[in-house]
Amino acid sequence: MPHFKAQIDEQRDYSEDDYQKFKDSLVSYYKNYVQDIDTDFQGGLD
Repeated sequence: MPHFKAQIDEQRDYSEDDYQKFKDSLVSYYKNYVQDIDTDFQGGLD
C-alpha cells in the first residue's frame, strides 16, 4: 500500500494499545488515500 507506513514484527507480542494505533493508522490511510478514489476516476481510465 503506497504511503502506508507500519512495521510489523511477527516475533513481538503486541498490546491492545499497539493494535489500536495500527487500526487508527489503517483507518487514516483509508480516509486519506482510498475513500474518494472513485472521484479520481470519474473521467475513466482512457
